[in-house]
Amino acid sequence: MGRSRGFTGVLIQMQRQAEREAKARAAAQRRGAAEAERARRAYERALAADQKERARLDVESRVAEVAALNEALAFDISALDGILRDTLAVDDFLDFESLKEAAPRPPFAPGRLNVPEPPPNPADFQPPAPSGAQKLLPGARQRYAARFEAGRHQYGTALQQHQTREAERVRQLKQAWVEHQRAAGAIEDRLNRQHAEIDAFKASFETGEPEAVRQYFALVLERSHYPDGFPQAFRLAYVPESHQLVIQYTLPGFGRIPDVAEYRYVKTSDKVAEKRRLPRERQELYKRVVAAVTVRTHARAGI
Repeated sequence: MGRSRGFTGVLIQMQRQAEREAKARAAAQRRGAAEAERARRAYERALAADQKERARLDVESRVAEVAALNEALAFDISALDGILRDTLAVDDFLDFESLKEAAPRPPFAPGRLNVPEPPPNPADFQPPAPSGAQKLLPGARQRYAARFEAGRHQYGTALQQHQTREAERVRQLKQAWVEHQRAAGAIEDRLNRQHAEIDAFKASFETGEPEAVRQYFALVLERSHYPDGFPQAFRLAYVPESHQLVIQYTLPGFGRIPDVAEYRYVKTSDKVAEKRRLPRERQELYKRVVAAVTVRTHARAGI
Protein backbone atom coordinates (compact mmCIF):
# COMPACT_ATOMS: atom_id res chain seq x y z
CA MET A 1 0.00 0.00 0.00
CA GLY A 2 2.85 2.29 0.91
CA ARG A 3 4.57 1.39 -2.33
CA SER A 4 1.41 2.23 -4.29
CA ARG A 5 1.16 5.69 -2.72
CA GLY A 6 4.80 6.32 -3.47
CA PHE A 7 4.38 5.28 -7.10
CA THR A 8 1.23 7.43 -7.41
CA GLY A 9 3.08 10.40 -5.95
CA VAL A 10 5.82 10.05 -8.55
CA LEU A 11 3.25 9.92 -11.31
CA ILE A 12 1.52 13.02 -9.92
CA GLN A 13 4.84 14.87 -9.77
CA MET A 14 5.64 13.81 -13.32
CA GLN A 15 2.19 14.94 -14.45
CA ARG A 16 2.56 18.30 -12.71
CA GLN A 17 6.04 18.74 -14.20
CA ALA A 18 4.66 17.96 -17.65
CA GLU A 19 1.86 20.46 -17.09
CA ARG A 20 4.38 23.13 -16.04
CA GLU A 21 6.49 22.43 -19.06
CA ALA A 22 3.43 22.55 -21.33
CA LYS A 23 2.41 25.87 -19.80
CA ALA A 24 5.95 27.19 -20.25
CA ARG A 25 5.94 26.08 -23.90
CA ALA A 26 2.53 27.68 -24.44
CA ALA A 27 3.71 30.90 -22.79
CA ALA A 28 6.85 30.88 -24.94
CA GLN A 29 4.73 30.31 -28.03
CA ARG A 30 2.43 33.19 -27.04
CA ARG A 31 5.45 35.46 -26.45
CA GLY A 32 6.89 34.40 -29.81
CA ALA A 33 3.61 35.06 -31.57
CA ALA A 34 3.32 38.44 -29.86
CA GLU A 35 6.88 39.35 -30.86
CA ALA A 36 6.16 38.27 -34.41
CA GLU A 37 2.98 40.36 -34.45
CA ARG A 38 4.83 43.40 -33.07
CA ALA A 39 7.57 42.93 -35.68
CA ARG A 40 4.97 42.65 -38.44
CA ARG A 41 3.21 45.80 -37.33
CA ALA A 42 6.51 47.66 -37.01
CA TYR A 43 7.44 46.58 -40.53
CA GLU A 44 4.07 47.75 -41.88
CA ARG A 45 4.45 51.11 -40.11
CA ALA A 46 7.97 51.55 -41.45
CA LEU A 47 6.81 50.56 -44.93
CA ALA A 48 3.94 53.04 -44.78
CA ALA A 49 6.24 55.76 -43.44
CA ASP A 50 8.76 55.02 -46.19
CA GLN A 51 6.08 55.19 -48.85
CA LYS A 52 4.79 58.42 -47.36
CA GLU A 53 8.29 59.91 -47.31
CA ARG A 54 8.90 58.85 -50.91
CA ALA A 55 5.60 60.42 -51.90
CA ARG A 56 6.52 63.64 -50.09
CA LEU A 57 9.93 63.79 -51.76
CA ASP A 58 8.36 63.09 -55.14
CA VAL A 59 5.94 65.99 -54.67
CA GLU A 60 8.77 68.30 -53.62
CA SER A 61 10.75 67.24 -56.68
CA ARG A 62 7.87 67.96 -59.04
CA VAL A 63 7.19 71.32 -57.36
CA ALA A 64 10.86 72.27 -57.75
CA GLU A 65 10.73 71.14 -61.38
CA VAL A 66 7.73 73.38 -62.06
CA ALA A 67 9.42 76.29 -60.27
CA ALA A 68 12.49 75.87 -62.47
CA LEU A 69 10.35 75.74 -65.62
CA ASN A 70 8.53 78.94 -64.63
CA GLU A 71 11.78 80.66 -63.74
CA ALA A 72 13.30 79.78 -67.13
CA LEU A 73 10.09 80.91 -68.85
CA ALA A 74 10.10 84.25 -67.01
CA PHE A 75 13.77 84.77 -67.84
CA ASP A 76 13.09 84.09 -71.52
CA ILE A 77 10.15 86.53 -71.65
CA SER A 78 12.24 89.16 -69.89
CA ALA A 79 15.07 88.65 -72.39
CA LEU A 80 12.68 89.01 -75.32
CA ASP A 81 11.18 92.18 -73.86
CA GLY A 82 14.65 93.55 -73.05
CA ILE A 83 16.21 93.35 -76.52
CA LEU A 84 16.01 97.09 -77.07
CA ARG A 85 16.78 97.97 -73.46
CA ASP A 86 19.97 95.91 -73.53
CA THR A 87 21.37 97.65 -76.60
CA LEU A 88 20.82 101.09 -75.06
CA ALA A 89 23.19 100.12 -72.25
CA VAL A 90 25.97 99.12 -74.68
CA ASP A 91 28.34 101.43 -76.53
CA ASP A 92 28.05 100.43 -80.17
CA PHE A 93 31.30 102.17 -81.12
CA LEU A 94 33.95 99.71 -82.27
CA ASP A 95 37.44 101.00 -81.58
CA PHE A 96 39.94 99.76 -84.14
CA GLU A 97 42.60 99.65 -81.44
CA SER A 98 40.53 97.06 -79.58
CA LEU A 99 40.91 94.77 -82.60
CA LYS A 100 44.67 94.71 -82.21
CA GLU A 101 45.96 91.60 -80.53
CA ALA A 102 47.99 92.15 -77.40
CA ALA A 103 49.84 88.91 -76.77
CA PRO A 104 52.11 89.00 -73.70
CA ARG A 105 55.82 88.56 -74.30
CA PRO A 106 56.93 85.37 -72.55
CA PRO A 107 59.65 85.94 -69.94
CA PHE A 108 62.97 84.16 -70.20
CA ALA A 109 62.81 81.30 -67.70
CA PRO A 110 65.85 79.02 -68.10
CA GLY A 111 65.29 77.36 -64.74
CA ARG A 112 68.27 75.43 -63.40
CA LEU A 113 70.36 76.40 -66.40
CA ASN A 114 70.68 79.85 -64.83
CA VAL A 115 72.09 78.46 -61.57
CA PRO A 116 75.89 77.84 -61.59
CA GLU A 117 77.14 74.68 -59.92
CA PRO A 118 79.45 75.39 -56.97
CA PRO A 119 83.04 74.27 -57.64
CA PRO A 120 84.52 71.44 -55.59
CA ASN A 121 86.11 72.39 -52.27
CA PRO A 122 89.83 71.42 -52.04
CA ALA A 123 89.46 70.81 -48.30
CA ASP A 124 87.05 67.96 -49.03
CA PHE A 125 89.86 66.05 -50.75
CA GLN A 126 92.59 66.57 -48.11
CA PRO A 127 93.23 63.70 -45.69
CA PRO A 128 93.28 64.50 -41.98
CA ALA A 129 96.75 65.22 -40.67
CA PRO A 130 98.17 62.54 -38.34
CA SER A 131 97.83 63.25 -34.61
CA GLY A 132 100.75 63.54 -32.25
CA ALA A 133 100.86 59.81 -31.42
CA GLN A 134 100.31 58.78 -35.07
CA LYS A 135 103.34 60.83 -36.15
CA LEU A 136 105.57 58.51 -34.12
CA LEU A 137 104.45 55.41 -36.01
CA PRO A 138 106.88 54.12 -38.62
CA GLY A 139 105.95 55.28 -42.17
CA ALA A 140 103.25 57.67 -40.95
CA ARG A 141 104.70 60.61 -42.86
CA GLN A 142 105.00 58.62 -46.09
CA ARG A 143 101.44 57.29 -45.81
CA TYR A 144 100.07 60.80 -45.19
CA ALA A 145 101.99 62.16 -48.19
CA ALA A 146 100.58 59.38 -50.40
CA ARG A 147 96.99 60.07 -49.24
CA PHE A 148 97.52 63.80 -49.75
CA GLU A 149 98.78 63.24 -53.29
CA ALA A 150 95.82 60.95 -54.06
CA GLY A 151 93.40 63.60 -52.74
CA ARG A 152 95.08 66.29 -54.81
CA HIS A 153 94.68 64.13 -57.90
CA GLN A 154 90.99 63.46 -57.09
CA TYR A 155 90.42 67.18 -56.60
CA GLY A 156 91.97 67.93 -59.99
CA THR A 157 89.71 65.36 -61.63
CA ALA A 158 86.61 66.70 -59.86
CA LEU A 159 87.55 70.28 -60.81
CA GLN A 160 87.95 69.30 -64.46
CA GLN A 161 84.60 67.48 -64.45
CA HIS A 162 82.99 70.52 -62.84
CA GLN A 163 84.43 72.81 -65.50
CA THR A 164 83.12 70.47 -68.21
CA ARG A 165 79.62 70.49 -66.70
CA GLU A 166 79.67 74.27 -66.30
CA ALA A 167 80.76 74.72 -69.91
CA GLU A 168 77.84 72.54 -71.02
CA ARG A 169 75.44 74.46 -68.76
CA VAL A 170 76.58 77.79 -70.20
CA ARG A 171 76.25 76.39 -73.72
CA GLN A 172 72.68 75.21 -73.04
CA LEU A 173 71.86 78.55 -71.36
CA LYS A 174 73.02 80.46 -74.44
CA GLN A 175 71.03 78.10 -76.68
CA ALA A 176 67.92 78.61 -74.54
CA TRP A 177 68.37 82.38 -74.78
CA VAL A 178 68.69 82.18 -78.58
CA GLU A 179 65.51 80.07 -78.81
CA HIS A 180 63.68 82.46 -76.48
CA GLN A 181 64.71 85.44 -78.60
CA ARG A 182 63.61 83.59 -81.74
CA ALA A 183 60.18 82.81 -80.22
CA ALA A 184 59.78 86.38 -78.91
CA GLY A 185 60.77 87.73 -82.31
CA ALA A 186 58.20 85.52 -84.04
CA ILE A 187 55.50 86.84 -81.67
CA GLU A 188 56.60 90.41 -82.30
CA ASP A 189 56.56 89.91 -86.07
CA ARG A 190 53.08 88.37 -85.94
CA LEU A 191 51.76 91.20 -83.79
CA ASN A 192 53.32 93.80 -86.08
CA ARG A 193 51.68 92.19 -89.11
CA GLN A 194 48.31 91.97 -87.37
CA HIS A 195 48.49 95.58 -86.17
CA ALA A 196 49.46 96.70 -89.67
CA GLU A 197 46.42 94.87 -91.05
CA ILE A 198 44.16 96.65 -88.54
CA ASP A 199 45.71 100.02 -89.42
CA ALA A 200 45.13 99.31 -93.12
CA PHE A 201 41.56 98.22 -92.31
CA LYS A 202 40.97 101.47 -90.44
CA ALA A 203 42.39 103.56 -93.28
CA SER A 204 40.23 101.75 -95.83
CA PHE A 205 37.13 102.27 -93.66
CA GLU A 206 37.82 105.97 -93.22
CA THR A 207 38.22 106.44 -96.98
CA GLY A 208 34.86 104.69 -97.51
CA GLU A 209 36.03 101.55 -99.32
CA PRO A 210 32.88 99.37 -99.63
CA GLU A 211 34.47 96.11 -98.46
CA ALA A 212 36.05 97.75 -95.41
CA VAL A 213 32.74 99.44 -94.51
CA ARG A 214 30.88 96.15 -94.90
CA GLN A 215 33.42 94.26 -92.76
CA TYR A 216 33.35 96.92 -90.05
CA PHE A 217 29.58 96.85 -89.63
CA ALA A 218 29.58 93.06 -89.85
CA LEU A 219 31.86 93.06 -86.81
CA VAL A 220 29.51 95.48 -85.07
CA LEU A 221 26.44 93.34 -85.75
CA GLU A 222 28.21 90.13 -84.76
CA ARG A 223 28.88 91.65 -81.34
CA SER A 224 25.12 91.82 -80.69
CA HIS A 225 23.93 89.20 -78.24
CA TYR A 226 20.36 87.95 -78.61
CA PRO A 227 18.37 85.34 -76.70
CA ASP A 228 18.70 81.71 -77.73
CA GLY A 229 16.87 80.74 -80.89
CA PHE A 230 17.61 83.93 -82.83
CA PRO A 231 19.15 83.32 -86.28
CA GLN A 232 21.54 86.30 -86.10
CA ALA A 233 22.08 85.97 -89.83
CA PHE A 234 22.47 89.04 -92.00
CA ARG A 235 23.76 90.33 -95.31
CA LEU A 236 25.36 93.72 -95.84
CA ALA A 237 25.97 95.94 -98.84
CA TYR A 238 27.42 99.44 -99.00
CA VAL A 239 26.69 101.96 -101.75
CA PRO A 240 29.56 104.46 -101.71
CA GLU A 241 27.87 106.93 -104.07
CA SER A 242 24.99 107.55 -101.67
CA HIS A 243 26.83 106.43 -98.50
CA GLN A 244 24.02 103.99 -97.83
CA LEU A 245 24.42 100.82 -95.82
CA VAL A 246 21.88 98.16 -96.78
CA ILE A 247 21.18 95.49 -94.14
CA GLN A 248 19.18 92.35 -94.73
CA TYR A 249 18.63 90.86 -91.28
CA THR A 250 16.92 87.52 -90.66
CA LEU A 251 14.24 87.81 -88.00
CA PRO A 252 13.19 85.00 -85.64
CA GLY A 253 10.00 83.17 -86.51
CA PHE A 254 6.75 83.53 -84.62
CA GLY A 255 7.38 80.14 -83.06
CA ARG A 256 10.21 81.68 -81.01
CA ILE A 257 7.56 83.27 -78.78
CA PRO A 258 6.68 80.77 -76.02
CA ASP A 259 3.10 79.51 -76.25
CA VAL A 260 3.14 78.56 -72.55
CA ALA A 261 2.22 81.23 -70.03
CA GLU A 262 2.72 79.18 -66.88
CA TYR A 263 3.49 75.67 -65.65
CA ARG A 264 1.48 74.15 -62.81
CA TYR A 265 1.84 70.93 -60.85
CA VAL A 266 -1.38 68.96 -60.40
CA LYS A 267 -0.91 66.79 -57.32
CA THR A 268 -3.99 64.62 -57.85
CA SER A 269 -2.76 63.38 -61.21
CA ASP A 270 0.95 63.88 -60.52
CA LYS A 271 1.35 65.75 -63.82
CA VAL A 272 2.70 69.11 -64.94
CA ALA A 273 -0.01 71.14 -66.64
CA GLU A 274 0.63 73.97 -69.08
CA LYS A 275 -1.37 77.17 -69.16
CA ARG A 276 -1.38 78.45 -72.73
CA ARG A 277 -0.46 82.01 -73.54
CA LEU A 278 -3.20 83.91 -75.29
CA PRO A 279 -2.62 84.26 -79.06
CA ARG A 280 -3.06 88.01 -78.74
CA GLU A 281 -0.28 88.17 -76.13
CA ARG A 282 2.06 86.18 -78.34
CA GLN A 283 1.33 88.41 -81.31
CA GLU A 284 1.93 91.57 -79.28
CA LEU A 285 5.20 90.21 -77.91
CA TYR A 286 6.33 89.15 -81.39
CA LYS A 287 5.62 92.64 -82.74
CA ARG A 288 7.72 94.13 -79.94
CA VAL A 289 10.54 91.71 -80.70
CA VAL A 290 10.53 92.53 -84.42
CA ALA A 291 10.47 96.26 -83.69
CA ALA A 292 13.25 95.93 -81.12
CA VAL A 293 15.49 93.92 -83.48
CA THR A 294 14.92 96.49 -86.22
CA VAL A 295 15.68 99.48 -84.00
CA ARG A 296 18.62 97.67 -82.41
CA THR A 297 20.11 96.82 -85.82
CA HIS A 298 19.78 100.44 -86.92
CA ALA A 299 21.37 101.59 -83.68
CA ARG A 300 24.27 99.16 -84.04
CA ALA A 301 24.87 100.31 -87.60
CA GLY A 302 24.64 103.97 -86.63
CA ILE A 303 21.85 104.56 -89.06
